[in-house]
Amino acid sequence: SLSNFGQFFTANSQSGVGIEGSNFYRPLQYVVYAFNYQFFGLNNFVFHSTSVFLHILNGFLIFLVFQKLRFSRWASFFSGLFFIIHPIHTEAVSYISGIADPLGFCFLFLGLLFFLTPKKLKLSLSLFFFTLAMLSKESTVIFAPLILLLTIFNWKNLSEKQKNLYVPFLIGGFVLMGIYLWLKFTVFDFTGNGGLTGQINIYTQSLW
Repeated sequence: SLSNFGQFFTANSQSGVGIEGSNFYRPLQYVVYAFNYQFFGLNNFVFHSTSVFLHILNGFLIFLVFQKLRFSRWASFFSGLFFIIHPIHTEAVSYISGIADPLGFCFLFLGLLFFLTPKKLKLSLSLFFFTLAMLSKESTVIFAPLILLLTIFNWKNLSEKQKNLYVPFLIGGFVLMGIYLWLKFTVFDFTGNGGLTGQINIYTQSLW
């Protein structure tokens, strides 16, 4: 329910169903659920279609990102197509509960697209979309290292003015990532174990 909007941002993502021991913090996933429910009720088709639509949109955004990086139209097209049809995405797209993946990476790809346009407003929008991505899926913190790699890849094609413009936004991306990770392991560490789950296994006990 949209009446719980504030709680989406202050509690773990499974608190509403009474599941204890969860550290999942994906508020925008539940914002999407709430809007779907508000207008369509518990209509399975709508919930599934939202994920499928986001996945197709992500393929198109990949095409645009590759075009910005000056790949050929065909290389960009087949990269986007390969992303859409690759079976590794099946679970994330077909499960209603998996919407955090296409949602988070939709914001990440939008952030990359704006970052590749060296104008102050669009670079600011890229960091805004990065923030939305992290509020959708934890793994989108890779945005900061990605924009660093893209800047290195594109460095020789930038003017001095563009290089000077990129530097503070690169720093801003890493600052945002640092703030998010600090919050994730302090304020939003709902279980006290620092992980995504309270379950004890080989993966939660040792990073190696």
